[in-house]
Amino acid sequence: MEDKARQLRESVKRLQKEYNQAIKELANYEKSCRHEYEETIYDPIYTPAHTIPGDPPGTMGVDWQGPVFVSAKTEPRWKRICKKCGLEQITTRSKDEIKKIPDFGRYS
Repeated sequence: MEDKARQLRESVKRLQKEYNQAIKELANYEKSCRHEYEETIYDPIYTPAHTIPGDPPGTMGVDWQGPVFVSAKTEPRWKRICKKCGLEQITTRSKDEIKKIPDFGRYS
């Protein structure tokens, strides 16, 4: 093996070790952080409408499938970032909340 190739392989191994160590240190830092999150950001995932072309002509048989139209879809997604450590959390889950507010009739 040539010297240049050997040096590059050793460099890659060293950098992989440093990378793995940095990931562990960051995970420990994030785990011990007392998170203070910025305001939650609504960041939906939008998939535009499209058509799945189906089977090409001339391949018609009992299981032939024609083109299929797929409607546009928006999936709700929220994210928040910790002000201290930069941890970014992303979720597509949500809870429905029902609030009761007082109604004082026509004088409110």
